[in-house]
Amino acid sequence: MAIEQYETDAIIPPGESLSEELEVRGISPREFAKQLGVSSRFMNGLLLGEKPLTAEVALKMEQALGISARTWLNLETFYRLQLAKHKQAKSA
Repeated sequence: MAIEQYETDAIIPPGESLSEELEVRGISPREFAKQLGVSSRFMNGLLLGEKPLTAEVALKMEQALGISARTWLNLETFYRLQLAKHKQAKSA
């Protein structure tokens, strides 16, 4: 059985999903940054897709939110891949 892959032109940082999750839970980004032990500046960069999500932070997010680190890292990898594809297409 073939596995269909979902492709999209949208380039969505994992921070967008995180932002939605925090909103649902009523947690501010500043509060969550403090909970994870990261700076507010880093958290803002993560939410905007400007800072890459590290494995260490993904593990802290898993502990705090109950959403696996693998899920967060998969979102990050897909986001970075889409950015690279977009950059490559622009330079071709």
